[in-house]
Amino acid sequence: MASPLIDLMVESDRRNRRADDGIFRIQEPRAPINYPEDIVVSKVKAAPRPKLRPKMGLLDHNHKPSFEPTGDSLFKEYLGVELEVEMASHKFKDRGETIYEVFHRLNKKDPEFCVVKKDGSLDCGFEICTRPAALELQREVWRGFFTNPPEGLTVSDRCGIHVHLSKAAMTNLQIGKIINFIHRPQNRKFIQLIAQRGSKKHCDFNMKGALKHSHPNYRNQFHHYSPVNLLNRDTVEIRIFAGSVDLAIILKNLEFCHALLKFTFPGVASIAESGEVSEFIKFVKSSRLFYPNLVNYLAHNGYADRFSVVTPTKIRRIL
Repeated sequence: MASPLIDLMVESDRRNRRADDGIFRIQEPRAPINYPEDIVVSKVKAAPRPKLRPKMGLLDHNHKPSFEPTGDSLFKEYLGVELEVEMASHKFKDRGETIYEVFHRLNKKDPEFCVVKKDGSLDCGFEICTRPAALELQREVWRGFFTNPPEGLTVSDRCGIHVHLSKAAMTNLQIGKIINFIHRPQNRKFIQLIAQRGSKKHCDFNMKGALKHSHPNYRNQFHHYSPVNLLNRDTVEIRIFAGSVDLAIILKNLEFCHALLKFTFPGVASIAESGEVSEFIKFVKSSRLFYPNLVNYLAHNGYADRFSVVTPTKIRRIL
């Protein structure tokens, strides 16, 4: 006795059979096929799409965080942070436990916000690298992290903070203005004040840099340890800052880079003005409530005549 399912397959094949000469027949409208009740057609569900696992633990130095920007930024002004830290105990066992805690705290809301990597220049430390994010989101994440930071984190003179600015937000001329401002010999004292350190092996302040060096023909003259590193494909890396685990200092560095990005924006300052510290100070003063940590740092370090300290109350009033 033939199976009902086989009979249905034969009937379907008969209806769809083609002529021997390869020309399709004009088919009559098909009558609906009524499946016998004893045939159960199971629905096969598609396998769920596997979720990408975040890169956990202490990764090799060549690993990179996600390059997908996050946070709201109208002009694509995204910043990424590289924060180098050491373990106060100099014990690798303590480092492993701290790395686990750092990773899970910073990635609490976004599992791909940062990775933790090895750094050959450190004794018993590691490097925290974040994905590109809007300034306000960087502030939010780091404030949450330092509300109750992991124990044992410290810095040495080998540590630094590097801030990456997205090239998608900048023109070549704007990049040239940034190079000129940071490398200009007349601005050296101010840059060292902001950076909180002098020239180092891994950040050579004595290297010459000018407006023209933003042009692709000149970029090969720069090396990785330049104060402004142009060798990355998607970012301009500001490498001037000393290491710190002080929240106010980290936010000051981020605000300085964002303010410099805005200051060099086309139409804000001329080429001549964009190289002057006095013009930059005027710009920061006009935007003082948006850069409270930078303003407070300058007010306590020789610019009290230009700024008054910004308190949280004043910020809430404007926002």
